[in-house]
Amino acid sequence: MKFLVKSTIRLMYNNPSVLYHAINPENSTMKEGKVVSSMDDNGVTTVISGRLTIGTLMNTIDDILKTAILAQSVEVSTLE
Repeated sequence: MKFLVKSTIRLMYNNPSVLYHAINPENSTMKEGKVVSSMDDNGVTTVISGRLTIGTLMNTIDDILKTAILAQSVEVSTLE
């Protein structure tokens, strides 16, 4: 069953460019939805919208969060 969804993820980070460039490949147009990210001085906002199953929404959110965690880990390890 598909639902009309709009989910916003706001990730605050001191170096939003790192997150934006890591998450940006997630931006796409799906069969019945889309993922769009934008960056400002304080972080990255990603909006997932469209007619999606709950599973697709959960997987997309999971992918975005895993990518953000990985980007943060890589940045921290390069600073050490």
